[in-house]
Amino acid sequence: MGEAKRRKQLDPTYGKVPLLSSQGQREKHLSLLLEQLFGQFDSDLKHLAEAETETASNYNQIKNKLSAWLNDKLAEYRSCDRTEIAGSLLAFRAEMTEEYVNSPLFLKCFSEALLPFFPDEKRLELEKIIQQIDTDLAAASSI
Repeated sequence: MGEAKRRKQLDPTYGKVPLLSSQGQREKHLSLLLEQLFGQFDSDLKHLAEAETETASNYNQIKNKLSAWLNDKLAEYRSCDRTEIAGSLLAFRAEMTEEYVNSPLFLKCFSEALLPFFPDEKRLELEKIIQQIDTDLAAASSI
């Protein structure tokens, strides 16, 4: 069996999407992904950013749509690249939160949608952040 056939059997994405080995390639793919993300979810993300509590009427619907969309889009990449892109999306989310959006729901939604793309250690770290957000939201709603 040829090397290409063997690699294709081991990795179904082999040859379909380039290995994002350079910083330029990663930035280009991240930029395209963000453009598509905000093109599709702009109003939903604005809704979350403006929401004060977890009573945002369609939080679960937005989170589920975002998760499904990310699963679909990131499935095109190799697992190492998926983790890299998810990390970049997480960094982007943190930057958005610091500069523009001070919404715990926005932060929580992105964190929950990105959970499946990280190794266990990073996933535990994100779950702690999500738990803290839940605690803060519960405290805010009981005041």
